[in-house]
Amino acid sequence: MVSSSRRGIFCVEGAWSSKLTDPATVRPLLELLKVMDVADFIHRQVETGDTLLDLARRWGQKQHARFPIGYFAFHGAPGTICLGSGREVDLEAFAGALVGRAEGKVCCFGSCSLLKVAEAEVIRLFRPTGVQAVVGYDRPIGWVESPRSMCSSSTPSVATSECTQPSSVSGETTPG
Repeated sequence: MVSSSRRGIFCVEGAWSSKLTDPATVRPLLELLKVMDVADFIHRQVETGDTLLDLARRWGQKQHARFPIGYFAFHGAPGTICLGSGREVDLEAFAGALVGRAEGKVCCFGSCSLLKVAEAEVIRLFRPTGVQAVVGYDRPIGWVESPRSMCSSSTPSVATSECTQPSSVSGETTPG
């Protein structure tokens, strides 16, 4: 049963391998947070851009208000969420799905190099969404290191753009 008082994480994850037998998923990390009474979660895996964008829009529904942290775990390239087999969603399309739906939420991307774009571009794309911040990586990141460093604001591998304020902060790009 989901606790009604805890805030939660809305996680959407892509496949980490083209092998159907590969069991890799971030779900055990989310389950650990739940068992430790840190956060509840919603977890969905997707294979298509349409499904990713649909779930991004659904994150903004009132019924999901207790899940203000969006954790989007995918392979990535600068400005691009990679879903595998050549399927991609660019940051502009993703942000467009959130317009008018993400007021005060935090968008965390567990994707290599996704935010290796001009910070002003990230702010331009996400400011209309109402998100409080966009957090992600501007360099390649290890599979285990990604969720761990998302939890630490002092980790230099994380690039952050505060979209609700005129100024913003970016992390260094040196390996952690």
